[in-house]
Amino acid sequence: MPGSSTRTFLEPDHYEASLRQAQIEILIAQDSKFKARLTWAELHDLQVLRCEEDFPRVAYVCLGPQLSFVTFPAHPGPLPVWGGTELRPDEIVFHGRGERLHQSTPGSLVWNVIALDPVRLEQYGRALSGKPFSMPSEGKILRPLPAQCGAPAAPACASLPPCRDKAQVIGAYGGRARHRARFDPDAGCLPDRRQHAS
Repeated sequence: MPGSSTRTFLEPDHYEASLRQAQIEILIAQDSKFKARLTWAELHDLQVLRCEEDFPRVAYVCLGPQLSFVTFPAHPGPLPVWGGTELRPDEIVFHGRGERLHQSTPGSLVWNVIALDPVRLEQYGRALSGKPFSMPSEGKILRPLPAQCGAPAAPACASLPPCRDKAQVIGAYGGRARHRARFDPDAGCLPDRRQHAS
């Protein structure tokens, strides 16, 4: 059922329980003062979460196999480490189905989660790229080419405005056809740059 809410947590157990409702199992190991804020919106097949954490921490994360997950940091720093790989400010993580990994943060962090039914994601991906699309079996970190951050890098991207930040790249998921080249791996707009070490 569609809805939205924002909650503030002072206990890690309550924060963990709230994330579990979004099929994200997280076990937080930290000793300092705990404060987190979780904002979520649900629209039928789509869940969007914004997780604001005011503490450094290490967590073990288990993502539910029923959904496809995409995560990305909301601010340029400090950045989290997912599965042993430190994210860069402009990177997006496409997680494998049911992925399990460690996440650590060096300080306060705001990170975002998009969770979507895998069938719907494949339909949307195909509509945007015109090609078969599926989530990776293992988590992958995607990053715009350096040239794409200031100017289009390939002829297929020439008609698009330059992507200056992650919000513009994620905004392309809204389904506007003029952004479809961003999701065409042959166009070189969002190539796989790295894989998580699980």
